[in-house]
Amino acid sequence: IMAMRGHYNITGPGAVWSWQYGYPYCLDLTKKDIAYMNPGETSSVDLAMRDEVDAFINIGTDAGAHFPIDAVKHLRKHPWITIDPNINMASEISDLHIPVGIVGVEVPGIVYRMDNVPIQYRKVIDPPEGVISDEELFERIYRRLPEGVRAEE
Repeated sequence: IMAMRGHYNITGPGAVWSWQYGYPYCLDLTKKDIAYMNPGETSSVDLAMRDEVDAFINIGTDAGAHFPIDAVKHLRKHPWITIDPNINMASEISDLHIPVGIVGVEVPGIVYRMDNVPIQYRKVIDPPEGVISDEELFERIYRRLPEGVRAEE
């Protein structure tokens, strides 16, 4: 028996962050070379509740529906960008919503099952005109970053 977790590919980020940084969530990357994890201090909700954010980028989730209302109120004071294929509460209150293709439907990609098994998906249909994959979006953003800000490749 396995407890259900969240929505589509909720396991994916935790699996990737675990093998990249050693921690599945609540990452603090402010030291650049060293990752820290401190639930109760470094989660998105913790930072929002203390109003310690300059901007909020909501990727593939609905923070508008799932964060405590006080955290959402603090986040609304700052620029809010939602990157998600779906229209949801977060996209509705965002300053900018960037729709991306749905992995395994409109774009190929890897999705992690809840037991951390990665599954390679193929594209089934074309995305709406002008909608790109999240991978392409992040590549475009990365290319526009100044050289000094980019991570070492």
